[in-house]
Amino acid sequence: MPQNDVFRLTINATANQSVLMETIAVRQKSTVDSTPAERQTLADDFKELFRGGQYQTTIYTTWALRQLWGAGMTIDQPRCVRIGGVQYGGALTGTLTGAVVSGDALPPQCAAVHTITTGFIGRRKRGRIYQHSLGENDQSSGLLSSSFLTNQGTRIGVFFGKYFAGGTSTVFEVGVWSERTASGCVYRGDPPVHTNIDTPHPELAYTPSNGATLRSIVYTQRRRTLGVGM
Repeated sequence: MPQNDVFRLTINATANQSVLMETIAVRQKSTVDSTPAERQTLADDFKELFRGGQYQTTIYTTWALRQLWGAGMTIDQPRCVRIGGVQYGGALTGTLTGAVVSGDALPPQCAAVHTITTGFIGRRKRGRIYQHSLGENDQSSGLLSSSFLTNQGTRIGVFFGKYFAGGTSTVFEVGVWSERTASGCVYRGDPPVHTNIDTPHPELAYTPSNGATLRSIVYTQRRRTLGVGM
């Protein structure tokens, strides 16, 4: 039975000479397998959470939904990996370009931060999404403009109203996934490798979200700086 299976949703885009992605954890609420149309709707809805506040050179491309835990999966504890699971994917649909057309784009490492809340404290119970491809006119002196915060807040309300715990979607809900809890592993050593130090608990790694908040500061994500990884 696929109910309570947990997945990682990834959407991909190109912008600022880079390939960029956003990810979020989702849990299946329905007792039967989700349909291709339901998975496509989830991916396109996640895209629309960001697209309206992104610069026009942003072009969305594909999505993937990969199972993190649930039916058919097992754990290889010493290697810090989970085995099995299903994966779905395809092309994003609808409008695929950013909606911001005025001014210039900010550097690719600049981001608006959405904090995914669960009602619990601690790093394993809190998530973050770094929204890329912001417009220069949507910030001043490192702070997001009131109009951006208002408009993006509306998009947050639409998305999380549908997919947060208790939301209107009957198929999926959004939450926070703790890989540390799921694997019992940490990344350390020289060179660093994943090392198991605790008993894995993937059945406890997902926490449903009760919403999200948007920070007013323009943050940076170093991995998105031009030239990093090339």
